[in-house]
Amino acid sequence: MECRGEYVAILDQDDLRIEPTKIEEQVAFLESHPEYGIVGTQREIVYNGDATFVRLPTTDEEIRKVISRICPLQHSSVMYRKSLAEILQ
Repeated sequence: MECRGEYVAILDQDDLRIEPTKIEEQVAFLESHPEYGIVGTQREIVYNGDATFVRLPTTDEEIRKVISRICPLQHSSVMYRKSLAEILQ
């Protein structure tokens, strides 16, 4: 893995990051909660200027209920510990 830091956050070229403090808040959360491996946010889909809010599961229980059918994580909102990805290699 080419990432050099402890955390991985992805933002594709067609994604918008509206909250300017997202990265700092997610790092602070992961630093103070070592039992968590991944964090994310809710999402808003913007198409032709129209925005639609999509509520994603937020608790461990909610995520476990849906993860076998849908991905409950918004790709560009997620930050995770690099060590989790290294386990899968």
